[in-house]
Amino acid sequence: MTTSRFNQLKDKIIDQSCKIVVVGAGYVGYELCAGLSSVGYKVSALETNSDRIAQLREKFDKEEYELVKFHVSSDPTMIKFADVVIICVPTPLSKSRLRPDMSFIDKSISTIKDFDIKGKLFILESTTSPFTTIDRILPKLRKGTGMDIGEDFWLGFSPERIDPANTKYNITNTTKIVSGVSKRCIDLISQLYIKLTKIKKVSNTQTAEMVKLYENTFRNVNIALVCELAQYCRENGIDVSEVIESADTKEFGFMKFYPSLIGGHCLPIDPYYLTYHANKNNRRLHLTETALAIHESMPKHVLKIIEDAVGGSLSGKHILIIGVAYKPNVSDCRESGAMDLYKLLRKKSAVVSYHDSHVPSMIFYEASGREKTLQSVDFNIENVSNADCVVLLQKHDNFDSLEDLFIDAKAIVDLTDSYPKTDFYFPKKSNFIWDIPSPHRRIFTL
Repeated sequence: MTTSRFNQLKDKIIDQSCKIVVVGAGYVGYELCAGLSSVGYKVSALETNSDRIAQLREKFDKEEYELVKFHVSSDPTMIKFADVVIICVPTPLSKSRLRPDMSFIDKSISTIKDFDIKGKLFILESTTSPFTTIDRILPKLRKGTGMDIGEDFWLGFSPERIDPANTKYNITNTTKIVSGVSKRCIDLISQLYIKLTKIKKVSNTQTAEMVKLYENTFRNVNIALVCELAQYCRENGIDVSEVIESADTKEFGFMKFYPSLIGGHCLPIDPYYLTYHANKNNRRLHLTETALAIHESMPKHVLKIIEDAVGGSLSGKHILIIGVAYKPNVSDCRESGAMDLYKLLRKKSAVVSYHDSHVPSMIFYEASGREKTLQSVDFNIENVSNADCVVLLQKHDNFDSLEDLFIDAKAIVDLTDSYPKTDFYFPKKSNFIWDIPSPHRRIFTL
């Protein structure tokens, strides 16, 4: 009986007659739903945010989304009829930033438990600490059911690998890590995702969870290294951009990273999941902790550069920030470096405005913790020339006239290394302060 239940679900996955419910239709859940539906699966998304539901339904009215349409609703009853349930909910940090916030995952499991779990495959895609799937998800699913994993239901972990605005790699050409609590779990998950993209099986869920954390901790640590290097180079009159580009000419053994204020849903967050788990086991990950500390210091480093650019006190000075999304060509502002920079500028009594064509409005937080909503201002000569300092924090592809507009800027802090380094713009250089003919004052970089 149990064998036939397993084979029945496996056959439904293979012939694509299984019903899939994705819990959470954010950027990860949406991409997964779109990918699975485009290759022939019947997909529904459970989403509690009414604004997000309306946004998706409006998007599906457009002809170009015909192949990626899927049902989206706030009604959890869809789980009752599902064969496969995939959890794609956020995993932020607690307010103290010292531990993972598991409330979204726990709520998802609670919702799932309102329905019979027998005969279903459950997959967690949300980033989490090692052993979460086996030590937290599995006991919660089994509690009060008397059912056996691998016989009555199946469970695994497959970390998301979605990079918003990446035009080369997407969910259908990026290798997917798959794992399960048992061999049968791995078998079912593999059969599902092999229809979507290439897969790499790993032996257990804790290994897959660690793979995800290692991927983003690797980037976090290397960006922290170059951020520290940038601060040192600035103090000693060395152009860190020239150092990076020259090192990148080495054909082997080097990978290029740039200094920045990191942001987003993964890079600033995932290493904390790793250090949290290590600290729980009385282990210190010194390099990772140091990298996190360097990133925390970067907004103050940028603040000091802005103070140099305006010639001292920021009180009453108008600072125009260009680009508040966490990376180019996206509208996502989660953990954006603009957040911390805004708070520091306001603490110094600066007047702050921003422009971002992808972010028409944004909630910032004052030093007091009070919320303040700002609207994106126009990116024009008037707003640029009225600012005491323009901070180029993020450069979207549609910024195609920086050179013309910045002719009228009083001072520029360029964190993107995108300002043209020509004799016209940079006739004289000394310790990363370029003296520009009138009406320019100075241009500063990291």
